Amino acid sequence: MALFIWTEKFISGLQEIDQQHKKIVDLINALNDIKNEEERNINLYEIIIELISYTKTHLSYEENLLKQQECPELASHKLEHEQLVKRTVDFQQKFIEGGTGLATEISLLLNDWLANISLWSIKSISLILKAKEQLT
Repeated sequence: MALFIWTEKFISGLQEIDQQHKKIVDLINALNDIKNEEERNINLYEIIIELISYTKTHLSYEENLLKQQECPELASHKLEHEQLVKRTVDFQQKFIEGGTGLATEISLLLNDWLANISLWSIKSISLILKAKEQLT
């Protein structure tokens, strides 16, 4: 059963961004699904690897979009993105070192990302793109 449901409040109007953000919801739900599985560690490690890859790909896409639109907040976004990538890589290291509670910690990060950072980014990118379209 899905823990987190994608709703209209997450829609940016930018199809590529929306598809990428749905991946966050998928990862949250995958973390919830492994809570009672016997092969939890294998699945958790796969989710961590997928999270690292997704984070790098999505944030690079978002930064390129902001750069193309000459977004004045690009530098601050890049700093936030670097910190987020570091956190995802840190999960991998903690897993390798035998850390516990990672599924919960990752779920909290993803929930926060989706509820706060991503929504702010969605609105910013949408507004910038719409403003640029009106000027052309």
